[in-house]
Amino acid sequence: MASDGENGERVYKADINDINITAEQRRVLLEIVKREGFVSYDIRIRDVPNEGGNYLGDLSEIDVRGETSKGSSELNLFMKTALRGDKITVLSLNDVYRREMFTYMELSNLFDGLQNEAGIPDGEKFKFVKAYGGSQKSNEELLILENMTRKGYTTSDRMKCVSEHFVECAITTLAKFHALSYVMKQLKCNEFRNITDNTLSTTAIKFNTDAWIQVIKNMEETVKSCVSTPDMVTRLNAFVKRMLEVFPDYHLPDERSVICHGDYRPNNMLVKEVCVRACARARACVGVCVREREREKENEEARV
Repeated sequence: MASDGENGERVYKADINDINITAEQRRVLLEIVKREGFVSYDIRIRDVPNEGGNYLGDLSEIDVRGETSKGSSELNLFMKTALRGDKITVLSLNDVYRREMFTYMELSNLFDGLQNEAGIPDGEKFKFVKAYGGSQKSNEELLILENMTRKGYTTSDRMKCVSEHFVECAITTLAKFHALSYVMKQLKCNEFRNITDNTLSTTAIKFNTDAWIQVIKNMEETVKSCVSTPDMVTRLNAFVKRMLEVFPDYHLPDERSVICHGDYRPNNMLVKEVCVRACARARACVGVCVREREREKENEEARV
């Protein structure tokens, strides 16, 4: 049975089968609880408001507290579940979650291995948030990660400007992520090619569709309401026309391509003091996208 806890959380002290969640959520959560060795436990679930920053999933914090063979234990989890319905047409949600699961559960191990082999100090590594499980079942996609807010990490307010130092940290972290692609391309060429040609071969965005064109047109109309001169409207029209023509090309691979983040913005980054981690407790995380083109200068800097 469930009872009300603090801050609107739902507290379950009965069998996991009594929890009011979907069957797929229950299956994945039960796998995690068993794998972590719990023999008895309470589960607390708190829905996380998206505050306008998340469009691809319902967010929840899950605390598992109980007994294992080694004594008392607590597990702090963060769950993102794909939104239901047919409102999202410009993206393939299944593709988004498939990429994100691959990133946290497989690519993270590959990149960690490269950094360990190179002897990168722990404080200088690119770090992923720990993934506990997930599902790619159509219309029930979900991902469960470690809840990093319990370790003092926060996300930025999407409506506020970030500091110059935040930007420096974010770009440094992104450079590490891109650099790992170049390293993997050199040391594990076949593996890198298999990932980029197959697992992450196409963008999750459906370009050149009516839905994609309508998204751009909606943005155009919103911007037009903020401009005041005919010249600015003319320039905006030309920009949108050009964007529709060339934007899909930027998702095509070339010899300088890297695995890139698909939605790298402040409220998709975890921050603790001055440290930045890649999207984990994301409010609209699309995880890793296909590959992006790098300017030659950026390419050389990443190699260094």
